Amino acid sequence: MESNIHNKLIEVVFKISRLARGSMNFNSTSSHLTFLQLQTLSFLKKKGRSQMGEIADEFSITMPTATTLLDKLADMKLVSREEDLRDRRMVIISLTPFGIKLFREAMKTRDEKIEKMLTYINSSDKKQLLRIMKHLVKVLEKNYEK
Repeated sequence: MESNIHNKLIEVVFKISRLARGSMNFNSTSSHLTFLQLQTLSFLKKKGRSQMGEIADEFSITMPTATTLLDKLADMKLVSREEDLRDRRMVIISLTPFGIKLFREAMKTRDEKIEKMLTYINSSDKKQLLRIMKHLVKVLEKNYEK
């Protein structure tokens, strides 16, 4: 019986993830951001400036994948690359003013969409869901953090 509940939970988690990502398409006048691109902008917003390797490590992607990701963000004028003055082999990535603006717009859109989704859940269920999700985050951080 327990494995049946686990299977149903797994199924629901993946379905929520798929539906949430699908509803979280972030369109602006000049670009369409993927989930990973948005996560990268968020990381850079929090961190400020970052090296390519730090971004690859943060998202558990290879350096070539990180390069492709950042090439696309640079082509959209969302990030800039600079040589590290101390070590020219290193490239420093940072958000451009346009990247900051677009990120803020995307976060506003995200918040509005989540607010709308949450209107379908009553207050008691929201509190219970929050408690469960906080517990799950705590367990995941304890057991799976790098």
